[in-house]
Amino acid sequence: MICSVQGPEDPRSRDLLMLCTAGPCGCRIASYFACYHPFPELAQFWVCYQEDIPRCALCSAGGVLTVTDTRPGGALEEELSAFFDFHGTPVLREELSSGVVWHQTGETLRPFPIMRLEDRSVSAARCALPDGFQAQEPVRLKDAWELVRRCFGEEAPPQEDFIGDLSHRQRRGRGAMVLLQTKNGAPVSFAAAAAMTEEAALIGSVCTHPDFRRKGVGGCCVAQLLQTLAGHTVYLLRKPGEQEAFYRRLGFENLPPAKDLPADQGAPDE
Repeated sequence: MICSVQGPEDPRSRDLLMLCTAGPCGCRIASYFACYHPFPELAQFWVCYQEDIPRCALCSAGGVLTVTDTRPGGALEEELSAFFDFHGTPVLREELSSGVVWHQTGETLRPFPIMRLEDRSVSAARCALPDGFQAQEPVRLKDAWELVRRCFGEEAPPQEDFIGDLSHRQRRGRGAMVLLQTKNGAPVSFAAAAAMTEEAALIGSVCTHPDFRRKGVGGCCVAQLLQTLAGHTVYLLRKPGEQEAFYRRLGFENLPPAKDLPADQGAPDE
């Protein structure tokens, strides 16, 4: 049975948050719940029960249905599949035992390996800015979005959604970001916490202008972001075969037993 959760005063909210204590999807749902529970037009939440036992948490926000890890079977799996079909949006579904988050769009299913920060000393050693660059303080979100659009093209979120979400998270103490620029003020590298709770963070929107890659700027940007997330368990999702070496050099490791297909080709954002 899939039951709606209306807000922190709903008794089911305890089950929702209990299911969100581990993994990137759990972090994403708990962060949305903290930031958006008063706005049901922007985010909705559910708990899936099997014989009154909470089995997984679900959240619909930003045009994506996010689902925490579960190992259901039989009727419960059928109910979840029907729920996914009813919503008709892309699904992010965590599978911690495999070390991946599955991204499902229609009949297409893609695995995104989960990485977790394991050695903070590595990233701490890379916080020094390369010559000719500086941090933009405070971060101008329009500059950040322009860089994200330059790097991600059609995959970049709409400007209004990007700026609105990050500014809302910051006001609620659930946001962190770093934007590096040249001495002349041109944005070159950006990294942000796409989701953040008191215990965990999921980083995303990591990008470096093509003209400034392999200069140490991207690694420095992520390292500075990680410094602001001290005390958090930090996760990231990446495409198979991309940037594993880059993030390993910052202290991340694949969440076992995730394996890459195909072989990693290096660190284009270094």
